Amino acid sequence: MSFKVYIRESLENETDEIVIIEELPNYKRRIALPMELEWKEISQGESYQPTLRISERISQELYKALQSALENYGAKPDSTSKLEGILEATKYHLGDMRKLVFEEKK
Repeated sequence: MSFKVYIRESLENETDEIVIIEELPNYKRRIALPMELEWKEISQGESYQPTLRISERISQELYKALQSALENYGAKPDSTSKLEGILEATKYHLGDMRKLVFEEKK
């Protein structure tokens, strides 16, 4: 089993839409049914139910598909963005060092 997750903007009602599709053998597919995210204020110490339950049997594959969709949508974890910034800075620093070492000897 594998999952595809799609995130798209709905301009008509200013929302993001998430579509989750499970791909099954024999080219069959299933789609997760619509649900609405509702909010309820809770007091400190009040017990609560989980917002969403996902079977351990499918959770890792679903999380990978969701992560890929989020990256395609442009959302990256802070740690990934920081690491990309560090790598970019290192790349420019190495370029500068190469210029100093190899070009100034001429």
